[in-house]
Amino acid sequence: MSEHPIAPRKGPTLRTPSPSLRRAALLAAAAGTLMAAHPLEAQNTDSVAKLPGAAAERDTVPLLAPSRVAALPPARRAAWTEYLERSRRDQARDRALIDAELKTLGQA
Repeated sequence: MSEHPIAPRKGPTLRTPSPSLRRAALLAAAAGTLMAAHPLEAQNTDSVAKLPGAAAERDTVPLLAPSRVAALPPARRAAWTEYLERSRRDQARDRALIDAELKTLGQA
């Protein structure tokens, strides 16, 4: 029996990558590094940030914050101040009622 003309080589053989492949890998690594180093720059071109309501979305001041109520004209400020006081009283009454019920049930 004759040996097969294309016999497997013994041991692994490593081929040196071509210069163009090495260059492409280097460019890909450099591009990835640059993109990772400057993630915030992408936000400057964010189209959502340019929409009319975007500023309101980033506003973290509560709508009924004391500073906003104080900035209202006197008549509106008085109405909102009364509303807020009434709301606080109602909340305190509701909380007391719930606490009493929980205490009765032994869950307070």
